[in-house]
Amino acid sequence: MKNYVFLVFAILTTALCQICRAEIVSASRESFSSNPKTVYESFEGVTAGSNVGVNDVFPDVLYPGTNSAYVFANGISLVSPIPNLESNLSKFTSVVSVVNVSEINTWSFGIYGGFNTSNYPANGSCFLVERVSSSESALSYTLKLPYDVSSVGGYWFCAGKNPGTDKMVVQLYDSDYNLLATEYIFAASVSDGNWSNNFAAWSTGDSSALIRYLTISGYRDGIIETVDTGNVGVDMLMFSVPEPSSIALLIVGICATLFICLAKK
Repeated sequence: MKNYVFLVFAILTTALCQICRAEIVSASRESFSSNPKTVYESFEGVTAGSNVGVNDVFPDVLYPGTNSAYVFANGISLVSPIPNLESNLSKFTSVVSVVNVSEINTWSFGIYGGFNTSNYPANGSCFLVERVSSSESALSYTLKLPYDVSSVGGYWFCAGKNPGTDKMVVQLYDSDYNLLATEYIFAASVSDGNWSNNFAAWSTGDSSALIRYLTISGYRDGIIETVDTGNVGVDMLMFSVPEPSSIALLIVGICATLFICLAKK
């Protein structure tokens, strides 16, 4: 009898492991809006201080993380590049900026077509973007989520020279910085308001894999972290932890029951 119990236990455990394999799938906006556990980060409320620099020309362009990792209002951290300084540009590296839409009309920072406040998505008044020098050869920055999540998404843009061809890359990692997925988003010409529709999100579904880090990069001609895509940015970054699936819960319950019965014998 015990052998049969062990066999059933092994089969169910294997089935559970199959369900829990890492598989990143696309997620919809509705999956976030309908989930009460969803957290939204619109990069608002950043002010100049000991860990936040200010652009010399544009006072509404701020540089979080001038000394150490910067934590935004809802727990997301900018962890690379650190230190995040305007002077990085003169060293052929990049700088990550929180930009207020009031600066959009006077400073396009290379976005294809330029854009203005009339077609800016209604996601607050600020967004996160990375700028690079003209001689820059690498382009990426990393955000750390406050805890492991199953779904993450946002409104993305990049200053592609060729919208519909050039891309940006979002790479998803777990808490040990193991790569879970590499996702590609086409550059969008935001001058005609397309950015407001440039939503993309991903979910681990029923897998046990969880997302903790996002690395956001440029992409062109098969190369990640290339300047040719232009500056890459995001707004209204959202993340959530969905309820466990009913199938997974059922298998866990059966396994637990069998284990208890076996222990009694």
